[in-house]
Amino acid sequence: MKPCTRILFVFTIFLALVSCSKDNDGGTAGADITGTYKFVSLQAKTSSTVQSTSGSYIDKTITTSEYTTQNNTGTVIIDATKFTTTNFSYSINTTARSTLYENGVLTDTFSLPFQFTVLASSGTGTYKRVSADSLYFSSGSSLIGGTASASQPGGARIKYENGKLTLYSSAAVSSTSTNQGATVLNTGIVTSVITLQKQ
Repeated sequence: MKPCTRILFVFTIFLALVSCSKDNDGGTAGADITGTYKFVSLQAKTSSTVQSTSGSYIDKTITTSEYTTQNNTGTVIIDATKFTTTNFSYSINTTARSTLYENGVLTDTFSLPFQFTVLASSGTGTYKRVSADSLYFSSGSSLIGGTASASQPGGARIKYENGKLTLYSSAAVSSTSTNQGATVLNTGIVTSVITLQKQ
């Protein structure tokens, strides 16, 4: 796979990972989380693997990043059944680190700037409280997905303390496609921590 095509696949996975989530760690004792919150930050760790197989030749790129969002804006209103975001936006300014392998042999490592801005937008996602410290978003969530559009179904563990609501989530994505005759397997994992402050 050509380097430019490889980089495009890697950043496509990054963007998909920013839009997905499931359960991870955290917890609270069933506190009432309804109210209006300010979006404080999103912390994330991502890892994506793009593996291209053509005959007996295997080309693999593993890319990781870690960041805390900047320029965070927006409010989140939580009622008994939904999260509603207004003017939700943030930017990412970090470095993605990639390791390249050809037939299992390390051939290169490099770093690239990973900069992205989620434009201000609004959205709504329904949720269900499944336990004292867990929420489930059956049709995705604008907040958990990191954009105003809903993401895949998923959940989050929550912790509520002194007006601060923290949502812990993780996700795994996988897809297979064909590119120039090669079979391309894209896999990715993201863990995130979203912090909101009650107003």
